[in-house]
Amino acid sequence: MDDLEDLLGLDDSPSQRRANTLVENDMSMLRTLYDLRVALGLSQEDVAKRLGVTQPAIASFERYDNDPKLSTIRRYAHAIGALIEHHVTLDGPRGTGSSNGSQYTFTDGHDLPVLVARGSNPSASSLHRVEPRGNAVTLKPSRSAAR
Repeated sequence: MDDLEDLLGLDDSPSQRRANTLVENDMSMLRTLYDLRVALGLSQEDVAKRLGVTQPAIASFERYDNDPKLSTIRRYAHAIGALIEHHVTLDGPRGTGSSNGSQYTFTDGHDLPVLVARGSNPSASSLHRVEPRGNAVTLKPSRSAAR
């Protein structure tokens, strides 16, 4: 089977599977935004007016082969009344890193300085608490940052 995969140029490495999953997640999010627009009865023209762009710009955004910037996705979601939630997980068991063999160690309750978007301007925040959940890591404002 490896010979056939080589002939077809297929790569089933962990890195390639991770890349495929990332693309599939992006496409799923964009498809969900499109489905929501349609379910809400909004036309491309309606969304275009809300965004101050042309209908062809919305048609281009909704194309399957489009690779929009995150800020464009966020504006589109806002125009249709949707929220987008982000989460990041490690690929593989908790505590393992990427295919280069590096190790990640998460200890509950660390305060880290992070950049947080406030309005449209990202700025340095105070401290945030890292809260591991399985393979996911959540950042929440630290109590010490609220003082």
